[in-house]
Amino acid sequence: MTGNMVDVNTSEHVLKVPQTDQEPLSGVLRAINLTKFSPLSYKGESLPQLFAHIYGGQLLSQGIVAAAHTVDPEVQDHLHSIHTTFMRAGDPSKPVDFKINELRTGRSFITRMAIASQDDRQLMTQNASFQRPQEGPSHTSSSPEVLAPESLSSNLDVFRLVDNPVGKFLGRTSVFDIRHANGHVYTKSARDPHAPHLVWFKPRIEIPIESQQIIHKALLAYVIDQLMMEPLLRRSGLCWMSDGLALASLDHAMWFHRSININEWHLFVGNSPFAGGARGISEAKVYDQTGNLVSSMTQEAMIRLATEDAGRWAFDGRGLKQ
Repeated sequence: MTGNMVDVNTSEHVLKVPQTDQEPLSGVLRAINLTKFSPLSYKGESLPQLFAHIYGGQLLSQGIVAAAHTVDPEVQDHLHSIHTTFMRAGDPSKPVDFKINELRTGRSFITRMAIASQDDRQLMTQNASFQRPQEGPSHTSSSPEVLAPESLSSNLDVFRLVDNPVGKFLGRTSVFDIRHANGHVYTKSARDPHAPHLVWFKPRIEIPIESQQIIHKALLAYVIDQLMMEPLLRRSGLCWMSDGLALASLDHAMWFHRSININEWHLFVGNSPFAGGARGISEAKVYDQTGNLVSSMTQEAMIRLATEDAGRWAFDGRGLKQ
């Protein structure tokens, strides 16, 4: 065990979610350690944010855990996809309620819908699909050649040099060590907007390797939402600090191809094939450090540049808001 971690498995916590007293990981693990109120009703804590909006990765990871609570234990770890629609920004000062609809329980596939809400206002719907292990045809793509993460600078180094509240907040609360292999887009646009967006990541504090696989997948979804808008920014010649930039996640799809160990370095390879009509698409693949493809994802986001009469925009922790 690392950092006095313990497994929680009571009548109110069906999944074994590891806990720790080491920040900033402890807050995320508490947030996904949902409390059960009925067989299909759960509640999760919200993570503090600099601005008054819940981080989208929090909702993604909590929705995964809520859905997994309602499937057979032997199937919980075999999540293969999520399809999520974001509808409203949530209030990080309040917990989030999750209601589960049991859409299908078949011999091979089990589908659950998680509806996240606060004060009867729906924030997100997420369809999660689980598959009982089966054999079939197999092929995969190869990881690109890229500099090793140990040779690259951490996002934490960048945040320490950014003299504003956002940089200081992210430097204190970032759960993952993130290292850009061909230029970050925090404070400046990328030199080559047409190149793939290459990012290594792993947690700053390890979770126990014996943790259920569904927890590793939930934490992967948590960090991916932090990265998914960056290929769009790169391709558009923008950065997080571009004047007048407005971003918000609209929907998010993610496929899990094999088991993962979130404690290892993983490589995010992203691109943006389209932007137009104030919307843009990011596509990405995630490889483990040995080059195995472990996950694929697509996200559509609102992207706008405010004009003088369109109002001012401010960073909200997941994107930017008016």
